[in-house]
Amino acid sequence: MSKPRIGVVIFADALLCIALIMIYYIDQMINGTLYHYGLIFDNGWAQPYNLLSRLSVILIIAAIFTLSSVELPISALKEKD
Repeated sequence: MSKPRIGVVIFADALLCIALIMIYYIDQMINGTLYHYGLIFDNGWAQPYNLLSRLSVILIIAAIFTLSSVELPISALKEKD
C-alpha cells in the first residue's frame, strides 16, 4: 500500500473523528445551553433528535472501523524489506 493512500485513510478517519466531536458539541448545545434560552422539552422533537443523534454516532464509528480495517491492514503498516 502506498504512503499517500495510507495518508488519505488517516485523513478520512480524522475527519470522521472531527464529525463525532461536532455532534457532541451540538448535543451539549441542545441539552444544555438552549434550555437557558427558553427551549421547552417536548417528546415531539426530543425523540427524533436523540434517535438521529445516536444513529449518526453509530454510523460514523462504523465508518471509521470499516475504513480502517479494509484500507489499513496491519501488513500494510509494516515496512517491506
